Amino acid sequence: MQLINEKVNTLKSQYHCMGIIKKTINFTNKGQVPIDASDQPVYAISKEVQIRYPSEFGPEKYICSLGDLHMEHTGLLVRGNFIKGSGMDTLFLHSKLSTDGTSAVVDVNDIKRSRYCLQVSVVVIYTLLKKAHAESGSALSVLDWINEAAKHIQMCFYWKMILKFEVLQLIYISSIRESNFELYLASLYVFADGVSLCLILIFI
Repeated sequence: MQLINEKVNTLKSQYHCMGIIKKTINFTNKGQVPIDASDQPVYAISKEVQIRYPSEFGPEKYICSLGDLHMEHTGLLVRGNFIKGSGMDTLFLHSKLSTDGTSAVVDVNDIKRSRYCLQVSVVVIYTLLKKAHAESGSALSVLDWINEAAKHIQMCFYWKMILKFEVLQLIYISSIRESNFELYLASLYVFADGVSLCLILIFI
């Protein structure tokens, strides 16, 4: 059964819902600041309510957050821009992993397909790194070898960074699927730093 008769994507409805959330949180945990996670359209309206009514829903009194799917989507977008031009995006196309073309992976037009390509990508990159490690004849472990190689070889640094970023994304997705809140918080801290670093490197 629907909770309200009005459409949720209106300023009036969102103001009403935010008021209920604030009262409910205050009743169960007096003094706690509510954290409201919502999809993009509703999130935008929530932020507008905050701007219009700062005395009731200012940032210090009410926190609006994007939903987990949008955070995952943003991470996949950053990763898509990262692999653009590396050859991996065209490999997904020719291997038919991305049936909608490279846009499904790079622009994340299909989040389910892009997530699947992410899983395949991690396996492929790690397998190739293990092969390169074996051919090098190094006595170091695979991870120690790639860390050392990344200091001197730009290509190793690039693929190490891609692999690390993709593994972080998978940990974040796993925390949501498993309802593991501690892992979720830990992945958010590291993932946020990773996204910031990648955005800086992309736009330099």
